[in-house]
Amino acid sequence: MLKKTIMTLFITVMMSLPAMAIEPPAGATIPWVGNNALYTSAEFNDVLEAYGLKLSAESVKMVPSSYAKPAGDTVRFNRTAYAYAPDDYHSILTAYGLEINPEEVSAKLKLISYASVRDGKVVFGKVSTAYNPYEWETILSTYFLPVKMAAPAKAMAKAMPGDSDGDGVTDDKDACPNTPKGVKVDERGCWSHPAEMLFDFDKADVRQEYHSALDETKLVFDAYPDMKVQIAGYTCDIGSEKYNQNLSERRANAVRDYLVNKTGIDPNRLSVTGYGETRPAYPNDSEENRRKNRRVEFTPNM
Repeated sequence: MLKKTIMTLFITVMMSLPAMAIEPPAGATIPWVGNNALYTSAEFNDVLEAYGLKLSAESVKMVPSSYAKPAGDTVRFNRTAYAYAPDDYHSILTAYGLEINPEEVSAKLKLISYASVRDGKVVFGKVSTAYNPYEWETILSTYFLPVKMAAPAKAMAKAMPGDSDGDGVTDDKDACPNTPKGVKVDERGCWSHPAEMLFDFDKADVRQEYHSALDETKLVFDAYPDMKVQIAGYTCDIGSEKYNQNLSERRANAVRDYLVNKTGIDPNRLSVTGYGETRPAYPNDSEENRRKNRRVEFTPNM
C-alpha cells in the first residue's frame, strides 16, 4: 500500500512539472545553413541532432515522404532542399518526439508566421516558408520533450527554476530579465544581435540581409507603445580600447539610424551608447567568446 501511495504521488508531481523548452546541449554548435535558407532534410536533421534529437526508423511514417524514408533499420534523408508549410514542419518535429506548448506559442510566435493559438488550440500555417536561424531557434523554443519517468531527478531539477519574462531562459541564468514577449534573446536572455550578422568586418553599415530582422523590431515597438530602448554597441578586446570604443558607438548609431529612417520608430524612444570592450558578456579567452562579445544589445525600459 505504501509503495502504491509513493508511486501515485510521484506521478502526480511529474505531471505537474512545467514543460521546459528544448535547448542544445552545453557547448553544442548548431549547423544553421543561413538566413532564410532552404534546408535539405539531411541538413535539417543535423540541426535537430545537434539539439540531441533523433528520428527513428519507426517514426519515419510520421514525416512527409519528401523529408525521409525508412531504409531497413536506418533512415534515408533526401538531399533536395525544401521549404515546408508549418503544419508539415510540426509533423516532422513531433516525429522526433517533441510536443508544442500553446502558452509558449502565444508568448513567442506573435512576430513569426508559424503558428498561433485559437480557442486554446495551436493552429499551424499552411504556406511553405524558409525561416532564418533566429526564427527557427524561437520556433524550437516553443517545443519540449515530454518528461520521462526514467530520469525524474534530472527532469525535476531542470523544471524548478522559473522564467518570469517567458523568454525561454530561466531566471537563474537570465542576465536580462523583463525582456518583451516575442523578441529573440540570446543564451543569456538578452535582446542581442551578433555584430558578425549585422555588419561586415570592421564596418558599421547594416548588411542588406539583416534588414528584415531589424524590420521586425518595429512590431515589438508597436506592441509596447510606452517602451523605450537603449541600443548599446560592444566589441571584443582585439584592437585598441579607443578604436573599439569608437567602433561600438558607430555600430549602435547605425542600428538606431536604420530603425528611425527605415522602420519609422520614433527617435525619442531610442537612446544610443557604446561600451567598446569594457563590458564583455563572456571572458575574452577564446575566439568563440570574442565573437559573442561583438554584439549590439537592446535594453528595454517599460
